[in-house]
Amino acid sequence: MKMVFPFFTVADNFTGCFLLFYLLIPFLNKLIHALTEKEHLLLMAWCIGVYAFLPSFAKANVVFNYVTWFSVLYVIASYIRLYPKKWFSNVTVTGLIAGVSLLLSWVSIIVLAMFSRMVGKGIGLCYFFVADSNKVFALMTGVSAFLFFKNLRIGYSRGINTIAAATFGVLCIHANSDTMRRWLWVDVCNGVQREHNKKLNNGLPILHKVPPKRDYGRYFCIMAEKGGTSHGGLTEKLSLFFHAKKQEVNAYGR
Repeated sequence: MKMVFPFFTVADNFTGCFLLFYLLIPFLNKLIHALTEKEHLLLMAWCIGVYAFLPSFAKANVVFNYVTWFSVLYVIASYIRLYPKKWFSNVTVTGLIAGVSLLLSWVSIIVLAMFSRMVGKGIGLCYFFVADSNKVFALMTGVSAFLFFKNLRIGYSRGINTIAAATFGVLCIHANSDTMRRWLWVDVCNGVQREHNKKLNNGLPILHKVPPKRDYGRYFCIMAEKGGTSHGGLTEKLSLFFHAKKQEVNAYGR
């Protein structure tokens, strides 16, 4: 039922919130077209102040879901579309703003990471200004990057369109499947474990290579001692041998 009707959770369900937001767009359009440019600007400033600046600089506990945040982004995007300013179409200006926003995001992560280590806080503190999507640097980087790429004269690209057409499908698979997340971040892209293994291979090859063989031998010894079967009866055939070598393997492991 949850896969067919993805609306049971609105608090953190990106796909369900996205579809519900689509149903809200006609009403938002009615509101936006009823506003003057000044009223639209004031509404946008209020939304950014409440949902971005207060949680970023006053640590206000702003409770929102993605339907709410998509609506705020729609107010911002509609202002850009309806009331274009000259600098909105300037590649240099928008590119500079996007670069500065990205640089500030990186600096905030580095500074807060150093601070969290000094005060003994968790690593999550270093992402304070960039997570979640309503934080000020995340919003600045997203809007400025959108304006920058919108102004680039790329022209038609079959490759870009093919990738763009598949992005939402990839998101749905990644965000709604624990099996996919495990395959992607544990089996294929487990960078932490790979780096850990690399350090072991480079610095302590004996400690990296011996324990698996040692534990494999212990496994056979335990199975042989208990009379269990494994690997097509191999344990039964070699039970006497492994039982005799059990103490030797354990001593080697120590």
